[in-house]
Amino acid sequence: MKELLYRFEHDNAVYDAAFSGDGRTLATACLDNQIRLWDLETGEERLKWKAHGDGVCGVAYSADDGQLVSAGLDKSVRVWDPVTGKQQVAMSGHQNYLSCMDFSAETATAATGGFDSDVILWDIAGRKQRSVLKGHTNIVTAVALSADGERVFSASHDNTVRAWETATAQSAGVFSTPEANNAVSVSPDGDLLAVGDAGHAIRLLAADDGADVGRLEAHTAPVKCLVFSPDGGVLVSGGGDGRVVVWETTSWRKLDELTVHKNTIYGLAFNAGGARMATTAFDRLACVWRID
Repeated sequence: MKELLYRFEHDNAVYDAAFSGDGRTLATACLDNQIRLWDLETGEERLKWKAHGDGVCGVAYSADDGQLVSAGLDKSVRVWDPVTGKQQVAMSGHQNYLSCMDFSAETATAATGGFDSDVILWDIAGRKQRSVLKGHTNIVTAVALSADGERVFSASHDNTVRAWETATAQSAGVFSTPEANNAVSVSPDGDLLAVGDAGHAIRLLAADDGADVGRLEAHTAPVKCLVFSPDGGVLVSGGGDGRVVVWETTSWRKLDELTVHKNTIYGLAFNAGGARMATTAFDRLACVWRID
């Protein structure tokens, strides 16, 4: 089911990771303010640079791998040349720490959430802010764009998950939850949300109306990150307990558990084909796995 291919060591906690479209490079976002690029053929660090004035909390490649998008605790979203590490543009808009980012390569749209309770949409191709989505009353901990980029879902400590239409910036639903929320991921077909909460559970919600579909339990600490595989066949969860759990999405049984990290899992990412997965954690490691 799994094989650990690489362990990439960093100088501080690793918040996020992204595979290049061609699968040859892994970009990592670190609390030491730096982005690192790792060669997945040799296992060597290819490039690193100071990207933000504070920790880097999100990173993503454009559709053609020609740009790298990052988000930082310094409240900025930046675009880079991944060959040279040269900055192309810096954009700001959040009034407090920026906490999370997702990116739609399909529409070249980034979504960010922050301690200011706002969700902001960014036009990366146009190098400008698109819209500010207001409604949450506490920190926005996670954002997830649908595969077609037409909707964004935001999770918050205000015990809600919100849905928004990206074209109009209008609310498409407010889904109440019993606990504060730390993570959200939307299935590739756009029908299902997985939400990780402070009560250690994963809640499955219908993406159109927030109806309760199910509940998964395996973690002994809050669920901090979630990701569906590109084909939707598995859901992966990472928790404050340092565990990475793989779930099969037809029966929702636990398939496997990846054990290498020592503490909180912050990031999960699949490559385009779904055969490789990256995990990032507070223990300063980014790991790359083969997933069958």
